[in-house]
Amino acid sequence: MIRLILLLAILAVGCLAFGQNDDWIEQISAPQVRIDKDRVYAVGPLTAKWKEFVLSGGRLEGSRETGLYRLYERARIESESLTGSGAELFIDAPNESWRFVDGRVELRSEFLQGRTVSSVYLSGQAVSGVSDQASATLCTATTCDHDPPHWQIEAGTANAIADDRLILRRVRLRALGVALFTLPRLVIPLRPGASDRVILPEVGQNVEEGFFLKYAVGYGDRGSGYGQARIDLMSKKGVGFGLDQQLGSLKANVYALRDQTRGGTTITARALHEATVGSILALSSLEYSRNSFLQTSNAFGMGTALTWKHEGGTARLSARQSANQSGGYTSDSTTISLTETGTAKDWSWNGNIDFKGFSARSGQTALNDRREYGVGLTVDRTMGRGRAQFEVLRRIPVASSAPFFGGLEKAPQLTYFLPAVKIGPTTTSFRGSIGHLAERGSRSVSGERLYAEANGSYLPYPSATLGYGLQQSFYSDGTAQYVLRSDMEQRIGSRGEFALRWNYLRPYGYSPFQFDRSGIYNSLTADLRVLKFGDWNLSAQTGYDLQADKLGRDAWRTLWLNANYEPSNHLRWRTNLTYDPNRDRTTGILTDVMWNFGASNLYFNARFDPQRDRLASANLRVEALNIGRTKLWALLSYNGYLNRFESRQFMATYDLHCVELELRFIDNPFGFRRDREISMFLRLKALPSEPRFGYGQFGQPVGGIGEIF
Repeated sequence: MIRLILLLAILAVGCLAFGQNDDWIEQISAPQVRIDKDRVYAVGPLTAKWKEFVLSGGRLEGSRETGLYRLYERARIESESLTGSGAELFIDAPNESWRFVDGRVELRSEFLQGRTVSSVYLSGQAVSGVSDQASATLCTATTCDHDPPHWQIEAGTANAIADDRLILRRVRLRALGVALFTLPRLVIPLRPGASDRVILPEVGQNVEEGFFLKYAVGYGDRGSGYGQARIDLMSKKGVGFGLDQQLGSLKANVYALRDQTRGGTTITARALHEATVGSILALSSLEYSRNSFLQTSNAFGMGTALTWKHEGGTARLSARQSANQSGGYTSDSTTISLTETGTAKDWSWNGNIDFKGFSARSGQTALNDRREYGVGLTVDRTMGRGRAQFEVLRRIPVASSAPFFGGLEKAPQLTYFLPAVKIGPTTTSFRGSIGHLAERGSRSVSGERLYAEANGSYLPYPSATLGYGLQQSFYSDGTAQYVLRSDMEQRIGSRGEFALRWNYLRPYGYSPFQFDRSGIYNSLTADLRVLKFGDWNLSAQTGYDLQADKLGRDAWRTLWLNANYEPSNHLRWRTNLTYDPNRDRTTGILTDVMWNFGASNLYFNARFDPQRDRLASANLRVEALNIGRTKLWALLSYNGYLNRFESRQFMATYDLHCVELELRFIDNPFGFRRDREISMFLRLKALPSEPRFGYGQFGQPVGGIGEIF
């Protein structure tokens, strides 16, 4: 009996093992298929399934035990991320790898995790892949799908790493069948933030640099660290050298330029390191600059931050030190901060301790020396429907230092919040607090305050709303204040809408604290909106101040008249007119047009100043206007008050199948230096690129074109 049980157990284990091996290659379909205990034979044409891949070919043979298979006679492998073909295909199923002999593989954008916008083609004596990598020997690499390709890189070896880079060794670049140059090694970054000047240089001319040639070359391996070496040749500035290095979690870059226009050497350097030790995340940074015209003459900064995420909360310790020097002026600043946030059942808290220091000197004269400590703690507890809060906030100057900023101190304050409560037809919320408060700054005031507040709303019927509020404060100096607030809104209409609103706020008494003082208003506002009138949308808005005579203010608010014409999603025209009823004059007219036609877009806006009787500004932007293989972009920003263009930008691209020729002209004649540039370069269409178009010299959008002006 025992022997029978052992025999059945052995058979069961064997069946399980056999079933597991049978999972390597599945769904084999062929005219002739033979599956033995350990071997698989199939004669095609055949198809089969391995992981996410579909296999096809003339013959298949392999071992079910070792998971090694050979597919030959027009072997092919295909998935959503890649397609490969060759004379023979070897599959190592346990290691999830494959290898073609005399093969060609198309690595789609999905395989490269979106770092290219089209496929990369690898062909070689041997092409293999595993997980997120693909390699080839005695190979060619290109992004051109033309046969023969317009350009290709011939290499001894190639290795493509998804979301990282493409590494090639013993490289020869060939275009239109002509060998252009050879390199011992070439690294093409496929990760975010990589330079788009790799492979193809950037050539151009601008006011600051003159004629320039800028180029970058990748180097290094994943293990030893990789990066880019940059060289900039500029007719006015001189020669600049830079290195962008990444070694594990350390990222660093340095750039040096012997500036011929300034007669000195400009150096900028930055480093950032990120490391995780257990549940602690550590970030460190270092910056240095010398003779940079965008900053002070010399600047240095360093900082570090430790973040610890523990059960129920997060603790963070950070420190920052910086120094600047320009001529005889020097300044230093220091910031150290410790914060803790957390929750536990009905409790939550947020606490911090920090130190701030700042000093400045001009020569031997001290201009400023301020240092202070800060302490803050907020503790909340849910109590039934309400919530109680305890707060402490203090700024403590060191010695005779003045506070950095004025502000409100709480030492301490206790507050209770009660959310909205239904009382008959009304909904009311309550808040009350008591504490010691202090305002710091040019005028210091401190004392105790007892405070209560109630806010509510009443809906007599769906189209009307009545809001009300009461604030009452008592102070330790014997003063008191209460504030009444009310607002009412009545909406009329179905096709359109007419809304009449009344807002009232009035304080009574006196408050010694600036933050506790409120203004006075008693006003009516009216909105008239025609939601739909064919393809038109019309609206108007104005208001009247009932307190104007007493306070010496304008009674009528500006009248806004708006017209919006939108016959389709591709065309929209908006016009806005503002009118001052108090002075009986039109103060402004604004119009804008948006037109989408095909893949092209046109945007235009203009503002007219009736008081000066002139065009105040106008902006025109044209995007991707197609003329055959050419696409045109244009941006014009005109300032009517200065009677000049504040930005003129033009860009043209010519489609060369897999490569794009780009010509760009930028002229932003404002700021402390004129930003004028003419550049021309070739761009591989497969590599994502964001051209500098539509932006000023500091990266700000130009033209004010968009949904909001």
